[in-house]
Amino acid sequence: MLHDKSPLRRRTEQIVIRWLTRLAAGLVRVLPLRRVQALGDVIGALLVRLLPRRRRIALDNLRAALGGDRGDAELARIVTASARNMAKTMLELLKFPAMTDEQFARFAPVRGAEHLAEAAARGHGVIVVTPHYGNWEA
Repeated sequence: MLHDKSPLRRRTEQIVIRWLTRLAAGLVRVLPLRRVQALGDVIGALLVRLLPRRRRIALDNLRAALGGDRGDAELARIVTASARNMAKTMLELLKFPAMTDEQFARFAPVRGAEHLAEAAARGHGVIVVTPHYGNWEA
C-alpha cells in the first residue's frame, strides 16, 4: 500500500519534521564545523539503531547488490557508516549558510579555478569534474 498513514498523521509528521529541521539548523549554525560533523556521526549511528525497519531494508539492499561476498557484520558496518555519512552531510548542508567564504573555501577547496576563468574569458565552455564522495553538493 502506498500510503498506510492517515492524512492527519502524515501532516503531523511533516510539521514535526519541519520544526526539528529548523531546530537542527539553528543549532548547527552556531556550532563549529567539527562539532557539527561529530553530531552527524552520533545521529546517524542512533538512527540505524532506532529505525530497525530501515536498517533491515538497507541490509537487504546491500545483500542484493553485493551478493554473498560480504558477511552480516561487514554489511552492518557499511549500513552504519552510510547512515553516519548521510546524517553528517545533511547537517553540513544546514551549516553552509552560516559559514564565511573563508570557512567554506577550507571545507570545499577549489583547485584549477584559473582554468575556468581563462576559458570564460575566451568565450569557451568548460566541463567541471569532481569526485563523488563526501559532501559533493558543496
